[in-house]
Amino acid sequence: MATIRRSISIHAPVDRVFDYVGDPTHLPQIWPSMLAVRNVEPHPNGNSFDWDYKLLGLRIHGHSDPVELVPNERQVTRAVRGIPNTFRWMYAKHDNDTEVTLEVDYEVPFFGRLGERMVGRVNEREAETLLRNLKHQMEA
Repeated sequence: MATIRRSISIHAPVDRVFDYVGDPTHLPQIWPSMLAVRNVEPHPNGNSFDWDYKLLGLRIHGHSDPVELVPNERQVTRAVRGIPNTFRWMYAKHDNDTEVTLEVDYEVPFFGRLGERMVGRVNEREAETLLRNLKHQMEA
């Protein structure tokens, strides 16, 4: 299993950023390879949803379930279909800014060892772009 961890400071209130990220229908707006999100269902600890993601030219279907929700502090989802992963969104308020940390654990079961390295580089760029796009969306 591989892990990516990236952070960004966003000049926006923590509750606004938290609510935006907590709505999975926003993901295709900020995540370059997220093609679609559908079948969003609210649960006490977040939302479950189906997703379509493009990775190295392949369209991958998956489903994520909520694992943990701590308002304005942490959102965690896990997918076991598609690309097995755990997404942890963590938030910290600093005056008028919000520090957002994205930590992703994921498996690449179908690409082999060489593919894992390629996917790792792609995923690192995706995480950075995702956070930059979130910052742009929240500060607009």
